[in-house]
Amino acid sequence: MKKAKLITVLYCGLVFLTTGFLYAQDSEMKNHIWMYEGKKSQQRLGAYLAMDGVYHALDGQSTGLLGIRGALVWNSRWGVGLMGQALWYDEPLDEVVSEGTYHLQAGLAGLYIEYQIPLNENWRTSIMLASGSGLTLYQYDKDDREGKNWYEEIIDRDTFGFVQPTIEIRRKIGGLWWIGAEVGFMGTSELHMQGLPSDFLNGIKPGFSITYGLF
Repeated sequence: MKKAKLITVLYCGLVFLTTGFLYAQDSEMKNHIWMYEGKKSQQRLGAYLAMDGVYHALDGQSTGLLGIRGALVWNSRWGVGLMGQALWYDEPLDEVVSEGTYHLQAGLAGLYIEYQIPLNENWRTSIMLASGSGLTLYQYDKDDREGKNWYEEIIDRDTFGFVQPTIEIRRKIGGLWWIGAEVGFMGTSELHMQGLPSDFLNGIKPGFSITYGLF
């Protein structure tokens, strides 16, 4: 996924969620968007949207993964949602071609489950487990795509599966906004790409997050 498209998706997602929560905010709901009285206790459904950025080292260079995720949260504890991340690596490469340059691109998406531990009204700990699939590829840079058919723009590509456990600590900063610090570990199936380690996405990934929601 190209950077402009990723930024557009993140922005639109945030605007959509902000608009969706206006009614909840006006109604002074504290931590849910829907509630009903069960036989034994009150049941609440919340939701949130989060953007995150995590550090990743590639060939000794600092880069990262930018992501977005959203979930429904039951009783401020259990959550289930969708997530996606894209590699931010703006480095022209030329190792596997005789002419021109190309960029490495990678993206992944999947489902995740979450268990939250509310410490108080302003602090929460979250344990998440995500799983899904992804794609990585080499694509010629724009100037080197001229005269090529669309299928010739891609030099090499491969798909992979991944599992990613993450621990996050969130701090409420006002209204429906939270900031968080996270650390996760990504494990992927073996990749087969020219000039690229088969486990280049694997490893421990510290990062940060910005969350908006009622949960």
